[in-house]
Amino acid sequence: MSGKAEMARAEQNRKILIEEAKAKLEAEKLNAEAEVERAKGMAQAMEIENGKLSSTYNQYLFIRTLEKLADKGSIPQIIYLPSEGLVPVMDLKTVTE
Repeated sequence: MSGKAEMARAEQNRKILIEEAKAKLEAEKLNAEAEVERAKGMAQAMEIENGKLSSTYNQYLFIRTLEKLADKGSIPQIIYLPSEGLVPVMDLKTVTE
C-alpha cells in the first residue's frame, strides 16, 4: 500500500513541476511580447521626436529628462543659464574654470 501512495505522490509532484514549467514559459512569452510592444512604442516616439517635432520641443524633452534625473539624484542640480540654446549647466565648477 505504501508503494502505491509513493507512486501517487511522485506522479502528483511531476504534474506540479510540469504545470510550473508551463506557467514560467507562458510568463516569458508574455514578457517578450511586452518588450516588443515597448520597443515599437519607443521607435514610434523617436520617429515623431526626431522627424516631426521642432528643435525647441526636442530641447524641452531633453531638459525634462534631465530634470527627472536630477529629481532622482542621478545627476547634480541643473542650473539654466539664459542663452540661445537653453544649454543646461551640470556643474558650476566647470563653468568658472
